[in-house]
Amino acid sequence: MAPPFLLKAVVEGQARKQIPDCILTTEQGPVVVDVKPHRRLSTPGVAFTFAWTPAGGRVA
Repeated sequence: MAPPFLLKAVVEGQARKQIPDCILTTEQGPVVVDVKPHRRLSTPGVAFTFAWTPAGGRVA
């Protein structure tokens, strides 16, 4: 597991930042993992962030 890191991107013309929970290294490349309770997926901000972070995040 990697130490915390900051992802920055311009999404839909707006600067976004996210500190993922961890990053995994796989044979296909890195996978960003964000862990949130399933019930939080309906929260607009969480859903939006999962949509733009690499690999769409992961749900616990």
